[in-house]
Amino acid sequence: MNENESSFYYQKNHHTSSVEVVVGGESTSPIEEEITTLQVPQRSIKHHSNLPIQPMKFVLISDTHCMHEMVDLPAGDVLLHCGDFTNTGLFTEVDTFFEYLIKQCDGVFKYIIMIVGNHEWSPDIIVYPRFQKYFREEKSKSTLKSQYYLLLDESVTIVDDNNHSIKIHGVRYRGNWAPPLFCKKTSFNIPNDIDILMTHFPCCKFNMDRTSNGSSRGSEELTTLLDSNHFTNLKVHCFGHNHCPKARGFAYEKESDRMYINAISVIGNKEDKLIGKPFVFEF
Repeated sequence: MNENESSFYYQKNHHTSSVEVVVGGESTSPIEEEITTLQVPQRSIKHHSNLPIQPMKFVLISDTHCMHEMVDLPAGDVLLHCGDFTNTGLFTEVDTFFEYLIKQCDGVFKYIIMIVGNHEWSPDIIVYPRFQKYFREEKSKSTLKSQYYLLLDESVTIVDDNNHSIKIHGVRYRGNWAPPLFCKKTSFNIPNDIDILMTHFPCCKFNMDRTSNGSSRGSEELTTLLDSNHFTNLKVHCFGHNHCPKARGFAYEKESDRMYINAISVIGNKEDKLIGKPFVFEF
């Protein structure tokens, strides 16, 4: 690896010995690291069965900002996108992303699950109606091989090959459609029995919310909820939003037996077009 390429490495978190964080070195050249396969905490069997859990391969991306064609996606069982698949949030960019999913990802994944970010500023008026057109109308559904879900403060339960369930919840970036329009949510109604949480904004943990100037792009309210005893099964929290190269990566929290992943695909300034590989985990 030459001096112009990005380096990815393990760094011990200075605040607690129970956390390891993977971070990326700053770069002005294309990212060429290998796809990171994570060892995440595993789910438990929720109902009586003689069959074991059959791990599913998850591929995780976020903040592709109209550069989804540049992301090197491996095949898997589930594709998760944590929002900001557009720049302007307008119809043309939303349509382009949905058409990309159909052309490049349909049938490659059994499930394709997405949430919106702050750039999808009108999820109810623009994103949701277009999602319905592409993925829910009978004419469209008849030709699709994958199952598609847009989670706007909603949960979906998927199953592995042995019929064991995984409950995934997606949080929308903003609250009600009212001023101020660009403020992230400050209150949450998230089921306590979910296995995977998808938010666009990070929690305030392990400096994964910190920008290059030290300010936070995270949610203190979400962090408080995550630190409470609310969640009984939550093993993975994935997000994006913070494009700082040093914030990209993952952290394992021993106390909660939970993995946190900042999965931004576009690293740093969008103009530099630094595209990171997806994160992959079996769960």
